[in-house]
Amino acid sequence: MKGYLRTIFSLLLLAGVVSVCIPVAFSQEEVVLSKTFSGEISSVDVEKSTAVIKQLKDAENKIYEDITICVNDATIIAKGSEIIGLGGLAIGSNVSVEYKTDESGNNIASLIQVETSE
Repeated sequence: MKGYLRTIFSLLLLAGVVSVCIPVAFSQEEVVLSKTFSGEISSVDVEKSTAVIKQLKDAENKIYEDITICVNDATIIAKGSEIIGLGGLAIGSNVSVEYKTDESGNNIASLIQVETSE
C-alpha cells in the first residue's frame, strides 16, 4: 500500500512540476508585434514586390525617412473598400501601413491602406 501511495504522490509531484515548467518554456518565445506608420509612396517595384514609402520623421525640420515595405500573398492592399494589387499603388499616394519586421530585417506588410479623399 505504501508503494502505491508513493507512486501516486510521485506522479502528482511530477504533474505539478511539469505544469509549472511548460508555461515558462513557452512564455520565452519571442512575440512579434505589428507596427504601423503613414506616409507617401515614393516608388513601387512589382517585380521585387516592394514599395518605398516616405515617412515624415521630424516635422519641425521637415526630415523624411524612406521605409521599404515588402509585399507577399498575405498582404492586403486596399483603396477605400476596393482590394487592389501592388501595381495599383500610385506614386504620391498617401498610405497607412501595418507591418512586421522578420528575422532578416525585412518589413513585411500585412495591410496597406490607400487614403482616399472620400
